Amino acid sequence: MATLLAVALGGCDRAVGRGDATSLRTEFPVHERPAGPELAGTLLDGTTFDPAPLRGNVVVVNFWASWCPPCRAEADDLEAAYQATREAGVAFLGVNTQDGKDVASAFSHGTLTYPSLFDPPGRMALQFRQMPPKTLPATVILDRAGRIAVMFSRPVLQPELEQAVLQLAAERD
Repeated sequence: MATLLAVALGGCDRAVGRGDATSLRTEFPVHERPAGPELAGTLLDGTTFDPAPLRGNVVVVNFWASWCPPCRAEADDLEAAYQATREAGVAFLGVNTQDGKDVASAFSHGTLTYPSLFDPPGRMALQFRQMPPKTLPATVILDRAGRIAVMFSRPVLQPELEQAVLQLAAERD
């Protein structure tokens, strides 16, 4: 039971690293937010991702893998939060990592309507230099200026995610 709880709270073991209880949610005050990376790569459908439409929006970046039970469990919450907030200047981008393209595409199809980058070696996570995601699932929220505002190193539920992104969407620097 303790092992199951550790996986549920801390994420999947095959991720970039392991989280601990103190790093499950990290928030940065507005003037201390580190710059996020340029989001780029190839989508699950094989096309090149164009990051231009994300500029000026709050961006939710979720790192996931089809083999990760907590990732699968949070998918419906992420999709619901996306549907509820996209009209408020919020964009979502998945980053599939440490996975096969066929299984990732099969899982994503019919579950997630927002795009997902295909990044088997996990290079995108490493681009978050000041705050790299250390577990799967991990969710990073970038403010409208592209800075890291909030990071979840655990599965996230719709109400908590919606509250965080709508608060950021309402910010005016």
